[in-house]
This record gives sequence, C-alpha cells and structure tokens, in this order.
Amino acid sequence: LTAYRFLSPTVAIVATLFYAVLPFDLTVFRRSWQESFIALLSVAFLALAAEIARTRAGRRTVYVAAFTTLGALALSTKPNCGIAFLLCAGGLTLHLLWKRERGAAAVVACCTAVAVLVDVAVLAALFGSLSRYLTLERAFVHFSAINPYDLEFAAGPAWMYPAALFRVCPVVVLGALTGFA
Repeated sequence: LTAYRFLSPTVAIVATLFYAVLPFDLTVFRRSWQESFIALLSVAFLALAAEIARTRAGRRTVYVAAFTTLGALALSTKPNCGIAFLLCAGGLTLHLLWKRERGAAAVVACCTAVAVLVDVAVLAALFGSLSRYLTLERAFVHFSAINPYDLEFAAGPAWMYPAALFRVCPVVVLGALTGFA
C-alpha cells in the first residue's frame, strides 16, 4: 500500500512479488513472526517518513509524533528495528534540509534524539543502570557463540549473506540493484 500510494501501481506489484520470494524470510522461516514484525515496522517508518516529507508544515505534528512514538517502541522492542528508524529519520532530516525546511528538519532530529533517549532510559531502568546494561552487552558478545538460540539460528558471518543471496537468486539481486539505480 505504501508503494502504491507514494510511487506507482507497477512498483507496488513488483515489490509484492519480490517480497513473496524474499530469500531472507524463506531462510529464517522459524523466526518469520519476528522478522515480519520488523519488516512491518520498517514499512511503517517509510510510510510515515514519506507522509511527513509530503505534508505541509501545519499538519506534520501528528505524523512526527507517531514517527517518534513508533521509533521509541521499536528501539525498546528489538534493536534491529532501530536501524530502519534511524535510517528513515536521517533520510527525512536530509530531505527536509534539502527542501530548505530547517525548522522541520530540526524537529525531526530532536524527536529522533528523544526516542533514543527514551530507549536508553528504559534500558537503564530495566537493568538498574546504564553501565550495567552496557556491561551486559559487552559480555554477551563473548557468550553468544555458545548461546543455544544463536547455535540454532545463526547462519554465519554477515559478510557471507550478500554472496549467498546472489548465488541463490541472482535475478532478485540484479532487480534490486536496478531498482536502486
């Protein structure tokens, strides 16, 4: 629906077809609910960012508030969601600066910072302090190799994924590269 609204019906159809054969979701089908939730949040961030960029200055408040709230919830839910949120926020801020709307860009940047600070405050409250949380994160890196969850679902180093994706479905990769171009 987002591709249909902001781009064109053709792009929406192609995006739906690519999503139907997305190798990542097919390879991690045991975690499909989690990954689908992240994908849904990512698309929601894209839709809200596009709506903020397109809406006039007076009506942006609701969309920016929704974007910030969803960003804080996403950061608190799963750190991977933060990647899409921060990329959309950064892209939106650059877009608004490009359009010479410095006030709106500053609002988006400040709201993004507020969402990150809310996430840090929630983590600090849950773990007793921010230093305890950071200590736990640093220690987890050393224990993840023997973590049963990691042993069950890990597929290897991240740098191998693009090569495997190209070997499994070169048409999708070439189509995505053409789309990016």
